[in-house]
Amino acid sequence: QQLNKMSVAFWSVKLTNNKPVEVQPPEGYVLNVQNAAMVGEGSVVVKLSTTSVEGDKIDAVICTLRSKTTDQVGMSLVFGYDVPVSFVSEGKGEVYLSGYYQPGPEDDDEENDYDSFGEEGDEEEDSEDEDSEEDDIKSAEAAIAKLGAARKMQAGDSEDDSEEEEDDEDDSEDDDDEEDAA
Repeated sequence: QQLNKMSVAFWSVKLTNNKPVEVQPPEGYVLNVQNAAMVGEGSVVVKLSTTSVEGDKIDAVICTLRSKTTDQVGMSLVFGYDVPVSFVSEGKGEVYLSGYYQPGPEDDDEENDYDSFGEEGDEEEDSEDEDSEEDDIKSAEAAIAKLGAARKMQAGDSEDDSEEEEDDEDDSEDDDDEEDAA
């Protein structure tokens, strides 16, 4: 079945004891495996076999499921259309893997575009990065200086306030003395 280029489609496969299931996403799509759920009693080990980017064979255990304790596991595995992947379950019980297909990354020549820039372009970017860092440092230093000045002012205000409070206390004592004298 042909997928619409912009569509995301649900995917699921049923694994039974020791029967490998090979999956290869449609061209231009990636397969996102999100969940493994076990049906039945016992325990099941779910494994996969695929090929690395370098072309080496990879065999891996992706989960172990046990009835009544861990009968479902979430995961996030992504497989490209250019390399098939094979899943197999070992043990008692059926396992359902589920996830979705989604359009893969575009195969543009964008990477090659970056390679076409010469050393000069790289130097300009480095220079801009350094300028930006220097500006950030200057801004931080200015902010620290302002903060220090604000603290000094605040400390000065606090001293003035405490002196005024002492004066107020002295005034109230004088008022009390005058009342006693009268």
